Amino acid sequence: YYKQSFNLEVAGVPHIFGFGGLHGAPDKPIHRKGAIYHVDVNNYYPSMLIAWDLVARSATNDNYAKVYKIRKALKMKQLAAKTREEAKMYKRMQDPYKLMLNGLSGAMKDKHNPAYDPRNNNIMCINGQLMLLDLIEHLEAIDGFELLQSNTDGLIVQIPDTDEAFQQLDDICYEWESRCSTEKCEIGLATDQIAEIYQKDVNNYLWIDLDGGIERKGSYVKEQSPLDYDLPIVNEAITEYMAHKIPVEKTINNCNELIKFQKVVKLSAKYEYVEHNGERLTYKCYRVFASKNPNDGQILKCKHAKRRYRIDPDTGFCYDTDETYLKKDKFGLTPDHCFIENSDVREMPIPEVLDRRWYIDLAKKRLGDYGICVK
Repeated sequence: YYKQSFNLEVAGVPHIFGFGGLHGAPDKPIHRKGAIYHVDVNNYYPSMLIAWDLVARSATNDNYAKVYKIRKALKMKQLAAKTREEAKMYKRMQDPYKLMLNGLSGAMKDKHNPAYDPRNNNIMCINGQLMLLDLIEHLEAIDGFELLQSNTDGLIVQIPDTDEAFQQLDDICYEWESRCSTEKCEIGLATDQIAEIYQKDVNNYLWIDLDGGIERKGSYVKEQSPLDYDLPIVNEAITEYMAHKIPVEKTINNCNELIKFQKVVKLSAKYEYVEHNGERLTYKCYRVFASKNPNDGQILKCKHAKRRYRIDPDTGFCYDTDETYLKKDKFGLTPDHCFIENSDVREMPIPEVLDRRWYIDLAKKRLGDYGICVK
């Protein structure tokens, strides 16, 4: 039931309505400058839960609303902050409250959670999408309006760069807030202008704020943490090209941190061991680096598998068989020539054998996925 979805073209853009939320974006990558706005619903699901009395029906107090008010007060302090550092501090202070507020949505779908209430969760999810659809349909009244992206809690739109068009946008957003809010909670919109946006699809994009700040989402451009530090130099090269037009060759060739070139692979339970350069390895995790040495081979994951059938080369007939054979598969997104370094690489100098060209080519290929052709 929950796997069902509904496909519909809205404002000339393919959309999917489903229990995972609303998603829509042009079917081709885009790069835009101009009067672009991120129209975001503030705390959409938590606001709806309070405004429309959809907090889990097992709740016996108003603690959820209290947490909501605390986070909102911290948000106002963040917006009023005089320095970027002060704003970041108030944003960090919101994190535990944000986790609590957003956590209820998941809990309402968990059969083993005291907050289990799929009825109210479905009402919230479905009506949230219909309310955004209503917003899009009203915004279409603006001459020259173009929808760049719809997501579960907001839109990215482009309008003509005129005072009249912006005033229309502002008025439509205000009217939408008035229709959707209740006495119990305001459902508000934040309208922030974007200077430039690169978008691969609804889940992969990078935009640049008017003040030069960067917002990014998706595996190609996200800012990585120590827990998912995988090919960070490629992400950095792509981001620097989009944000500052710095050639990927410059970013990659000027980097002297070996750790930024690592590709981390992990042997799953489906495989027995790893093979590299004819040597059998039994570690679970490996730091892999592209190599210029033609004698360095692929890193392979190996297991013994059953051959389900065999084709007789003389007759062409297919026979069932219980034979086993050694199955070797290359780890995804690893070079054909690579070396492994599983010791601490944080202070390790970059060896001459590192093939920077492989990373440059990968960065350019990923830029191509964004519709950017780089020679």
